Amino acid sequence: MKKKMLCFVCLAVLAMSTRAQDDLPERRRSAFHPQREVAFGWGLVEISSPSWWESHDYPNWWRTPLDRYNQGRYTYDERHYTQALSLSYTQEMKRWLAVGLNVSYSGVFQNRRVSESFLIDDTYRKHRFAFYPTVRLIYLNRPVVRLYSGFGLGFGMESEREFGMREYSHRTFVTGQLTFFGVSFGRNLFGSWEIGYGTMGFLKAGVGYRF
Repeated sequence: MKKKMLCFVCLAVLAMSTRAQDDLPERRRSAFHPQREVAFGWGLVEISSPSWWESHDYPNWWRTPLDRYNQGRYTYDERHYTQALSLSYTQEMKRWLAVGLNVSYSGVFQNRRVSESFLIDDTYRKHRFAFYPTVRLIYLNRPVVRLYSGFGLGFGMESEREFGMREYSHRTFVTGQLTFFGVSFGRNLFGSWEIGYGTMGFLKAGVGYRF
């Protein structure tokens, strides 16, 4: 009888040990391990139509003699926009919260050409830089998929050189980004897509590495 009881106790201990080992990977999966990520983004900035005094096609009554002379002497290429390029670093604090830093750049370029030779005579340039901390609220935090919203607020600087000017004009301003909805897909190497409003535009795509 004692031998049977001893065998029963040994089997019970063995079964409990096996169950504990089987549950261990699940416990490890459920444990939260904060991760960091570095990402590069490209944002589609809304481009409004240039005002009539920027279009180089303003009414005759507004033109000075110099304007009339330049209008006949020069032609202007289309404006080229880099859209918003960004580099960001994000650190998870909790399963539902992450903080980070974002640096972005956007530029506008346009060539002015001499009508007779079509050679480039001058170039219009505008550069915008922005720097702001970010806060991310994560709705779904899984190893492969994350769903989130977020916001950031900081400052920016703009440098602009008009046609015929040697010096850049500068100004600073408050800027940031509000992310209504974002999704990232991938474990270590991942891609992301965001809908928002601000310095990164209303639609942003990105790639990054999580570690």
